[in-house]
Amino acid sequence: MIIYHPLTDVFHAMNRCMIILKYIENSNYKLKGKVMNIERYRIYDYYLLFPNDTRNTSLPSGYRSYKKLKYQNKFNIINNQKTVFKRLKSIQDICINNLISYNIIDSKEFKEKQVLQLISNTSKITFTKTPIDDLVLALFSEYFDKINVKELKERTKLTEHRYEQS
Repeated sequence: MIIYHPLTDVFHAMNRCMIILKYIENSNYKLKGKVMNIERYRIYDYYLLFPNDTRNTSLPSGYRSYKKLKYQNKFNIINNQKTVFKRLKSIQDICINNLISYNIIDSKEFKEKQVLQLISNTSKITFTKTPIDDLVLALFSEYFDKINVKELKERTKLTEHRYEQS
């Protein structure tokens, strides 16, 4: 019996990456122009994949409605978020390398600064986006974009943040 999960699907990861890159391109993304830090991207990608996991983040009281983006059931509960987040990293690396090979992401910027920057216009590229993805992107634009990466890691509790410089 073969079991499918979007966590291990590189093409699903590429779709999520294109959603995030299109978000950077079209929105008034405030962090260093149209460039996204790789650590911020990894957290954004995790929440696009698991929107029900926003309930485990510590958000200010004005953003509590985002904790109920998608209801949890017995099939989408994540028991160990940090392990899943670490497991997702290898799929994200493959996805980013594929997008670099397609000349969508700038390889020089990625290798030197560990940031994602679009080379070409993404208007010709098609990808699917659900209404829940729009709600997750709204959370990114309303709150996550306004805090630094260290605070984002602290609030999401997905990676270690205690010994980092801001």
